[in-house]
Amino acid sequence: MLNKIKSLLYDISVTQRLTKTPQKSASSYNIFQALQIEWKEVHTCRFIASLLSPNGKHGLGLAPLCLFFWYVLGLDTSPSPTATVTLEEVITDNRRVDIVIRNDEHVYPIEVKIWAGDQNVQLADYYHYYFETKKYTDKKIYYLTPTGWMPSLQSVGNRLDKKCIVLLSFEKHISLWLKKVAELEHIDPGLKRILEQYQEVLNEMCKTSKEEKAVMEAIGLDKTFAVTDNLCALVSLLDLNGDKNGSIQKAIQKAYLRRFLDFDTSKYIFVDTPEQEVIQKAGNHVLLFIGTKGENPKTVAWVCVDKNLYLRCEKLEEVHSEIWKDECWVYIKPDDYYSGEKYRLDDCRNALAYSGKIKIGKLLDEIKGE
Repeated sequence: MLNKIKSLLYDISVTQRLTKTPQKSASSYNIFQALQIEWKEVHTCRFIASLLSPNGKHGLGLAPLCLFFWYVLGLDTSPSPTATVTLEEVITDNRRVDIVIRNDEHVYPIEVKIWAGDQNVQLADYYHYYFETKKYTDKKIYYLTPTGWMPSLQSVGNRLDKKCIVLLSFEKHISLWLKKVAELEHIDPGLKRILEQYQEVLNEMCKTSKEEKAVMEAIGLDKTFAVTDNLCALVSLLDLNGDKNGSIQKAIQKAYLRRFLDFDTSKYIFVDTPEQEVIQKAGNHVLLFIGTKGENPKTVAWVCVDKNLYLRCEKLEEVHSEIWKDECWVYIKPDDYYSGEKYRLDDCRNALAYSGKIKIGKLLDEIKGE
């Protein structure tokens, strides 16, 4: 009898919640949320660049770029009709600058960071390329993040003066710019609704980013991977909640792999912005990309975690060794990747238990055909 009463009360409570909770209409459907664009830096940059392009299909001409100059870059000038916007401009060592705006003899390089980590001397290399090698006179690197945080010392390096870095945020600068674009008198109503939807996504992204950045700082992962009491406590909490694919879990995994993946850094580098075709092939489980270093740089492999840690690459049967003849992926684990044994990195307790190197140098050489 008691069980029947409990079951009846449960059914009643569910019915009450369903009748009291208003159902959302189709008009509340947000395509950006459905595509999870807030997690995808490349897609975010592409959307922004499409609005900035004077010849874009938005039909607004130079107006969005003008507003961007004033409200984001803080310039007191307007772009010329010949201004250009370039996505993923390749510079030395396969560095790819997210957005580069050129206005006559002026250049404005913009690095966008949402969830990806800084690469070694990344901003310093950008500055050297544009303002020491190419001799542009502006001498400013723009660093766009959800809430306007400072780049890491790793990215700035020893050569770059922080006064040359302009901090931008989605929360303040991009939100204001989108508002001004949406207020343009001749904007298409459909585009205006798209901007409103994107703003909704940005608001949520900035809120989440603040929370997660505070967590990363509390456990020390904003600097490097180190096993601390706070990190152990967080991993235990995530495990209790069954969180295997959350953003915090992925941040822990990425920090761990960036520290312990071992390869020849004179030949290979981590790539934050790989080629677009590689991104399309990579899938949802990718955490890091690895590319060659040199005159003709190329992304050669990507590191993924589903349940297990594995590495993927393109099929290049002509140059691969025998192991790569029929497969374009292989499990990897500390010190060994041929045995077929799996390394469960979806459970971050494994990362806490192991602090040695995961040697993939020979593996990358085989992929390249060396």
